[in-house]
Amino acid sequence: MSDPKPDRILAEESDNPWVKLILWAHEDSVRGTERWNGFIKYLVEERLDTDSAAFKSALPLSGEALEHAKNFFPNNADFKKDQLVITIENHIFSEELNFNGAIFAQPISFTNCRFKRSVNFYKANFERAARFSGSKFLETVDFGNAQFRVAALFERLTFCGKIIFYWSENESNLLANFRKAIFKKMTPVFHGRNFHPAWDFHGVTWPKIPKRNGDKKTQDTIEDTLLYHITSYEYICTQAENIGQLELRKEDEFILWDLRKGYWFGSTTLIDKAPATFDARALIDSKIIEIPRSAVTKVAENFPEIYKYLFADQALYTRMAHRLMTHMIFHPLKSRLAFRLLVLIEIHGHQAGESAYLEANMSQGDFAKLVNGSRQQVNRIFCQWKNEGLVSLVDGQYHVPSVKKLSMEAKSTEP
Repeated sequence: MSDPKPDRILAEESDNPWVKLILWAHEDSVRGTERWNGFIKYLVEERLDTDSAAFKSALPLSGEALEHAKNFFPNNADFKKDQLVITIENHIFSEELNFNGAIFAQPISFTNCRFKRSVNFYKANFERAARFSGSKFLETVDFGNAQFRVAALFERLTFCGKIIFYWSENESNLLANFRKAIFKKMTPVFHGRNFHPAWDFHGVTWPKIPKRNGDKKTQDTIEDTLLYHITSYEYICTQAENIGQLELRKEDEFILWDLRKGYWFGSTTLIDKAPATFDARALIDSKIIEIPRSAVTKVAENFPEIYKYLFADQALYTRMAHRLMTHMIFHPLKSRLAFRLLVLIEIHGHQAGESAYLEANMSQGDFAKLVNGSRQQVNRIFCQWKNEGLVSLVDGQYHVPSVKKLSMEAKSTEP
């Protein structure tokens, strides 16, 4: 039965010879890639010009298998002369696809396709242009250690599961276009890849911080998921800075800490010389003392115990980050806003009995960045709290008549 969308058809019902070749190759779950590479090797020997080492190790198809594969193509196809481009448009692939170690000697185009199951391009060789524009991967897609000889196009593509592009061998420069791509759930992994200066991430939609959905996740799972997002995105930011495209998500900033007098930051730069991935901004007139990294390391040579205190300080920040992120995952926006307001009151405000006050030197846009929400959402919550007598703005100060009631709001998991 065909897909209800008129612009896409099921791969099993397709007349496209390349789709037929893919399905035939995958009939052999053990040697599927050998079938594909064997036919590509035949094309290379017939007409295509390539010096890729990958073809030297590819096994040729037997005479019977080769004739079977050639029958997928029109009778008048001249494999010695025709410019064969792998063009697959508007198709739905319902089963898993395994192109592990596959060779693509010609330009390949999977445009406006839908992949319902996982797709494996691990160690695939794209000798010519690769285009996946407008397609959708519903599960994991693995391009780990895949070689892209020329630019790869992923614009307007939707990724719903894990996205793996890591490279574990020698340094690899990758030129790719992800303009207006959507990463729904996971941040892509590019570790080991060096971004080409022409790399394009404009208009990308990044995944939100994971929320509680269904059964409560264990603490270890939460922390692993957060670490996955953070490390993946930090690597992207570092590479983006190297090619002059640092501000990937300026419009969607998230505030981690609000520091007061006597606090310090930047200790992670003592571990390595990687560029900082967090910015600091003074909301009021401040005096900040900058201590050079070289000065700290020089003192530590004579007094190595300093690292013990630096480690303890960093451990404290890490625990606070886990507590904050856990709250971000398990609690709705209203609860998160109440929690961050209480923290600000503790640091910058003052209490008078059951009530508390906080100087209103933060905009609602700043509060939105604290809780990973929008300014409009934060404004609605403050209006609701005003009507309920929970929080009000009086003479330039946020007034909380009952800290106890606001604390109950911070603990609530009701939306």
